[in-house]
Amino acid sequence: MRSLKEVLSEPAGSDGPARSDGPAGDAGTAGNAAVTGRDGAAREASSVIEVSEPTTPERVRRPVDLLRLVVVAVVLVVVIVLADLAVGTTGALERDLSLVTDGTSPILLQVVGWLAGLAVVLLPVV
Repeated sequence: MRSLKEVLSEPAGSDGPARSDGPAGDAGTAGNAAVTGRDGAAREASSVIEVSEPTTPERVRRPVDLLRLVVVAVVLVVVIVLADLAVGTTGALERDLSLVTDGTSPILLQVVGWLAGLAVVLLPVV
């Protein structure tokens, strides 16, 4: 019995070598030889195995991909809006702090600035 690799490597139209399926001298061609399957039934063997598979499309579009795109777009818009609000809040806080610290001595502001810098460095460690 020939392997699938041997069958596929033959040129098209070739009947292949003669093979013996029965007692010595009982030779048949590979194109119409009878073979025994696993269940013991005799079947006709073919020298050409044809595989029919649908071609794979270049792009596969699924509805879940559209849903993911919409969700990501909505999340992006929400993050941009929140960032804009945060910038506005930071600006308002800066104005409020500048109004509060107008009458404060520069030395006190320097000490508070150093303590804030130290807190920024030490808090992530803790």
